[in-house]
Amino acid sequence: MLHGYDVSIEYAGTPWSFDVDELVKRNNHNISKAVIEGMLANFKMDLTVDDIMKSEMPTLPFCKSESNYQRESTD
Repeated sequence: MLHGYDVSIEYAGTPWSFDVDELVKRNNHNISKAVIEGMLANFKMDLTVDDIMKSEMPTLPFCKSESNYQRESTD
């Protein structure tokens, strides 16, 4: 790579990592089931480092800024 980094892409190894109901139960950030379903629908398992380097910030409804997800109110 350009700056001498070795990069590997790792995926969650838990049996529930793609189970929407289990992810909703386990998340502690008030992310709704609909948002988690959207994240899983857009998830790509076969990404390469080159794909990531060429990508752009998503314009998905749950992206508030470059580093924060939009949280739904629990009121």
